[in-house]
Amino acid sequence: MLSVSDESKTDIIYTYDRNSEPEISECSKFMIDLKFSLKKRLLQIVRDTKTFVMEILCPIILVLIGLGVSSAKFVVESNTKLMEKSVLSNQTVLVNRIPLLSNNSNINSEFLLPYSTSNINYQMLDWNNSTDNVTQSLINYNLFLQAKNDTVQNGNFLITRLDTTNHIHEFILISNLYTREGPPIFIQEMITNIMRTDLKVPDLIINVHIIFLIFSK
Repeated sequence: MLSVSDESKTDIIYTYDRNSEPEISECSKFMIDLKFSLKKRLLQIVRDTKTFVMEILCPIILVLIGLGVSSAKFVVESNTKLMEKSVLSNQTVLVNRIPLLSNNSNINSEFLLPYSTSNINYQMLDWNNSTDNVTQSLINYNLFLQAKNDTVQNGNFLITRLDTTNHIHEFILISNLYTREGPPIFIQEMITNIMRTDLKVPDLIINVHIIFLIFSK
């Protein structure tokens, strides 16, 4: 047995100097932590596959499904089509000669007659309205049109105001529903002819393009 006397004992003092250790950058520390975190996560996945499916695989599948749905097109878009009155055949358009709000108008509807063509022929009606109420007058006007023969298929107008002084014009279209091109063409023609008269530009041309949505082909 080795014994050491108290006199021969020496005190050994260990000092720690942090500066003596090699410095590790923040990026290296992050990579080390990431490495061991991924390793730990991998071991958990190996031990429990259900956790992998529910926490990683399912969210990825849901994201892919969402991207697929968002990129799908459910509306079929048609090419733009120029509306031309030549697609109509011999349409007789009935128009009331005297505007409904005659006190606020300075012209009548006869300015439309020179713009009649083989496709759209304006015919004036001497309709005597008894009220300035637009809603009631429209009802009376419809009853008046229904009493006439062979007018149901036409696109007809109720002119309510023609004021070239203040440049205010109002009309109601009773649509031709037998052709899908009918309503936009009739509106285009009426607006064009009103502007020709108001602006005194007889050769004014307004082109209207329309896009038919799904189920309209």
